Amino acid sequence: MYAAAQEVRNETLRTLSGNRTGKTYRVPGTQVTYVASAPGEAPAVQTGQLRNSVRDRVYSEGKSVKGEVGTELMKGLWLEKGTSKMAPRPWLEPSFDKSLERVKEILSRRWF
Repeated sequence: MYAAAQEVRNETLRTLSGNRTGKTYRVPGTQVTYVASAPGEAPAVQTGQLRNSVRDRVYSEGKSVKGEVGTELMKGLWLEKGTSKMAPRPWLEPSFDKSLERVKEILSRRWF
C-alpha cells in the first residue's frame, strides 16, 4: 500500500507541474509572473503551496490497510471542484485516473 500511495502522490506532483494556457498574472507582492490555468486544466503553480502540501498516508482500519493522497488545504478542494466564481481546475482525480493501472499492478504483486 505504501508503494501504491506514493505512486499516486508522485503522479499528483507531476499533474501539478508544467505549463498552463490561461492568463498571465503577477505573483502578489513580487515582480514574478506566472501563467494561470485555464478552466479544466490542473492549477498552475503560483507559489508552490498546494504542490508542497500534497501528502500520502497509509493506515490500518480493522483488518484493512488503506491509503490516502491529498492535501489539508481548503484551496485544494476549491480548485478541484470549482466555486461559484471559478470553474474547476481538477488535479487530484485526474492524478488517480492516470495512476490507476500502475496502482493495480503494484497491489497485485506478491509481497514476501
